[in-house]
Amino acid sequence: MTLKTYFNVIIAFIMVSLFIVITSFTVSNSKAFMKNQLAEQTELLGLTLVQSISQSANANHQLLTEQVSQFSRLHQYAYIRVQHLDKTFIEKRATQPSAMPKWLANYLSVSSPLFQQSFALAEQEYMVQLQLQASPANNYIYGSFKDVCAVFTFFICFAWFILHIAIRALKAPIDALHQHTNKLANKEFTEAPEIQSVSEMNALMSSHNRMTNQVKELVNELTQRLEHAKNALYRDELTQLGNRRLFCAQFEQLLSDEKNQSGALILVRLSEWETVRRKEGFSVARSFLEDVIYTLQTHSKQGVNARIFRLNDNEFACVLQHVTRDELVNVLSDMASHLARLQGQYQQKKEVLVGAVLWQSGEAMPEVMKAADEAVLIAAKERRKYHLYEPSQHMKKVSDMLATRERVLMAISESTLGLSQHSVMMSDQVSLMFSEVLTKITFQDEVIPTLLLQSKAEQFSASGELDKRIFNLIRSWYVKGQLDLPVSINVSVHSVLDDTFYAWLTEQAHQFADLFTSIIWEFDEQMLSQSQLAPQVISKLHKLGSKVAIDHFGTGDNTLLALRKWPVDIVKLDGSFIRELEQKQDSWYFLENIIKLAHSLGVVVVCEQLESEEQVKWAQQLGSDGFQGFKLALPHAIG
Repeated sequence: MTLKTYFNVIIAFIMVSLFIVITSFTVSNSKAFMKNQLAEQTELLGLTLVQSISQSANANHQLLTEQVSQFSRLHQYAYIRVQHLDKTFIEKRATQPSAMPKWLANYLSVSSPLFQQSFALAEQEYMVQLQLQASPANNYIYGSFKDVCAVFTFFICFAWFILHIAIRALKAPIDALHQHTNKLANKEFTEAPEIQSVSEMNALMSSHNRMTNQVKELVNELTQRLEHAKNALYRDELTQLGNRRLFCAQFEQLLSDEKNQSGALILVRLSEWETVRRKEGFSVARSFLEDVIYTLQTHSKQGVNARIFRLNDNEFACVLQHVTRDELVNVLSDMASHLARLQGQYQQKKEVLVGAVLWQSGEAMPEVMKAADEAVLIAAKERRKYHLYEPSQHMKKVSDMLATRERVLMAISESTLGLSQHSVMMSDQVSLMFSEVLTKITFQDEVIPTLLLQSKAEQFSASGELDKRIFNLIRSWYVKGQLDLPVSINVSVHSVLDDTFYAWLTEQAHQFADLFTSIIWEFDEQMLSQSQLAPQVISKLHKLGSKVAIDHFGTGDNTLLALRKWPVDIVKLDGSFIRELEQKQDSWYFLENIIKLAHSLGVVVVCEQLESEEQVKWAQQLGSDGFQGFKLALPHAIG
């Protein structure tokens, strides 16, 4: 069977199916129309019969029979019945023969609905039932069918005409190609005419050169289009860096390489990117983006072995090959320092977090990406804003424990908490100013770093549950009288901003008012500065009767501005400033001015992380109100 035959069979099948569907629709539509007409006619005749009988003066049986008989002679009916209570006065049935076959008559006929109505005659109630003869719909169907056939015939002719033109248009080149193929198969090559003159040769050469140039232009155009399509597929449109698709392909290839490849993956996240773009405009956001990219390119000092990708709007990946741990630490340190200086060049805060992890061939890509993401989460808690994730067997196990929100909540609720207090001494080094509560978390026989669990809890919006669990334990030790007061407690900004947690904390403040007047809530300066609602957070805790302290003070981007805008009670200067005093004289003037400004605002200053007599002496000379460090006191367990 040829292709043409197949085509004709398919067209015929479509036409027949379409004809059957249209015919069925026409019959159904005609019968529905006839049924509506019969219903109206039955209703009209039934009311006429009831009105005729109701005009009689009495319920004489003979008179009723004559009226019904007269009605039946005038109209074609199938069933008439008049009854009083259970007694039937008149009942007539009639059938009308049909010349059509019975099955066809049943299919085409339309039954009349039954009319039934009660009426009063001589103070008695009667009921009339009437049904007209079934009406054949063939005449109406025939009329409609003629119109449908006319339209269908026109459609077939028009479709045949269009298809005929299309087939002729397709057939000519196919036949020519078929003939040419047969000639090539039979080696019937057309002989080229002999060249008769030099001018003819020049004309042929000119045509050849013109066709060659056209082919070259076409090839170049196709190459450019292919390159453009490739860039659209694998390049970020804004930065022209490789996108996430290209990163996944190349990094997966490195990890699966059998040549024992190794290196590092650096993940850079612009946590304030959306805020910058929304509040400061696209031009400022793009300028900041370009500065970050330039920093990544200049500080990835591995030459051709460094590849930078833009994974999404606010995240970059830098893949380094053949880099050692020490080299990676230097790269991270230089990169973080430059990024910190870069952030200072802008008016508003633009935090950049850097996380890194070492990798080698054979590792699974999801595991490496997961480790890099956890490094970024931990970097948010670090003062330097970068973190090198080194997954020991213990850390890998702990990381797997906290992979989902359900596991984090389980770790918070089922872990064993050990509390200790680290004393903060007055400047006389004898009197206690307050004690900071430190937490040790053990879950399933594994010690979980508090910083890691806090980061995971904030990631999965569960920081309130963790802070609630820690506070409940502190409260129990307070009730037992084994807690040194005043006491400072680290709390998450996210928890205080959570309405449910704050309502619970308010209820606790009402029950334990004495405890709350002795509590100092501590926040990391970097974490608090990330929130636009920092003053409201501090005000909320002041309403509970507590004080607020800022930990690692001086490590933020706008420390002096924060000291003026935040109504805090205590600032704890980061220990790195004291340690740098021996090498950086500028740090002395910076600390001295910070302490003077704090005192002018009525803020208490504590120098933390003091580990030598010399550092304690420097803190005294600077005018610090309190000292904290291992040189003065070691943490002691509660209870």
